Amino acid sequence: MWARRYERRGARRRAVRGDRGQERQRVRGGLSPVLQAYRFALDPTPAQVRALAYHCGAARKAFNEGLAQVKRCLDRQAAERSYGVPDDQLTGVPWTLPALRR
Repeated sequence: MWARRYERRGARRRAVRGDRGQERQRVRGGLSPVLQAYRFALDPTPAQVRALAYHCGAARKAFNEGLAQVKRCLDRQAAERSYGVPDDQLTGVPWTLPALRR
């Protein structure tokens, strides 16, 4: 049901945009393609549901651990500022994934 509805919407949009399905717009002297997104309905088996739940839980755990580490570093910086440590000597905050992995 969902797939058919999105398919119909996409067909209608393609008809408006032209045969290639790409709409172009002017951007500072040039043409640039508009990005397009698709939605798909999933119909997983019970084993796939368990695997998806496992992977989503692991991703959530990793995100929360990274967030906790950044918050700890920000709290440490706030404490260092209260002790009068100059800004160039404050502990760094890991904002990127490679920095969080260290």
